[in-house]
Amino acid sequence: MLVLAAVVLVLNAMMANAMSNCQKFYGEDWVCLDAGVAGRGCYYFGTEDMTFGQAVLDCESRGAIPAVINTPEENQVLYDYMQNISGGHRWLGLQVHASIQNFSWVDAPDVVPSWFHWATGEPDWTHQGEACTQIYDDNGYWNDVPCEKTIRHICEKKFTCADMTGWDDWITLNTTISDSCYYFCTKNHNYTRANHKCTKRGGRMVSIETAEENQMILDFVINKGKNRWMGMTIDHDLDPPAYYWNHAPLSAENIIELTWKPTKNTNSKTFFKRLTASSQNCQ
Repeated sequence: MLVLAAVVLVLNAMMANAMSNCQKFYGEDWVCLDAGVAGRGCYYFGTEDMTFGQAVLDCESRGAIPAVINTPEENQVLYDYMQNISGGHRWLGLQVHASIQNFSWVDAPDVVPSWFHWATGEPDWTHQGEACTQIYDDNGYWNDVPCEKTIRHICEKKFTCADMTGWDDWITLNTTISDSCYYFCTKNHNYTRANHKCTKRGGRMVSIETAEENQMILDFVINKGKNRWMGMTIDHDLDPPAYYWNHAPLSAENIIELTWKPTKNTNSKTFFKRLTASSQNCQ
């Protein structure tokens, strides 16, 4: 049941052209890839051969780290992308750390990963100093190699709300449900004023696309003591009258069938939602 009556605003971050937000914020060499439950990330595929140490420094110079792969889905999307570019095998951010005497990721050096994707017989420690990891470009499996080897690399950055919005008060709620950024205003506004403030910030009233997203938002606001607007409108010219989301043109596909409790509230705290990386951003 829909119990939110407050304002939800979505910023118009979806670009009309094919340029992804990764390119918009980080440069034309970055690509946006959807890694399923791992979320959408920005990746840079290096164009020069480097040692692992040089690759780390190159990623750091770009505000990133060598790619960290925690799920089969993320490994697959990186491997699939490698099929479309040249460059051969590439460095990942997986290396032996002395503190645990095992391979671990650069962003969690003291934690043994719960998932690996080693090629058959790897890691084999055949050569002394095989303390770094490459991903094969021909099958997507991993191999331990000397860190002094020179190959190309992959850098990774995850979208942050601050990157996307330019403001520190935007937050994500649960990236496995929605990779959007949300902003909760601290002042009350009527619906018209809230809609205006959203537009002024480059956004729109939020639409709730799934039951999971609705529950996620409800879980966040339920103890905050205020209902919240969202971008739903009724068209009384239809028979019977129908509700639809403001951001999409009225059509049979956009009409909403809901069980909900109407409210006569005209004032409420404003609530914004900003899209970070939709599927069309990643094309």
